[in-house]
Amino acid sequence: MIVLSFFHTDLGTQYTSAAIIAVTLAAAYGSHVRLQREEILFQVRLVADAAQQVLLRPLPRRIEDVEIVSLYLAAQEQARIGGDFYEAIDTPHGVRLLIGDVRGKGLSAVGRPRR
Repeated sequence: MIVLSFFHTDLGTQYTSAAIIAVTLAAAYGSHVRLQREEILFQVRLVADAAQQVLLRPLPRRIEDVEIVSLYLAAQEQARIGGDFYEAIDTPHGVRLLIGDVRGKGLSAVGRPRR
């Protein structure tokens, strides 16, 4: 539009060109900020996934005659980690399943205990 306005003066004024440039720069800056935030979110999710794998180890598929299947869904939408825990172990007295929930909800439940 700006190049065409040099050849066809009836296409717009200098203000039109300035507005086009301003909108283009604002859109480019907005896109840059969005890409930075997406990269930060990706890094945070990698850390959350690593923490989740350490805190909640994968359960064995089978212990003795007990088939084990699990699915973990955090309480907060888009959260990958929360305050719940589970474990399955074979003991001399049989298979033991431990399922627990700490006080709180979502990511805040993972932090330090409340006093």
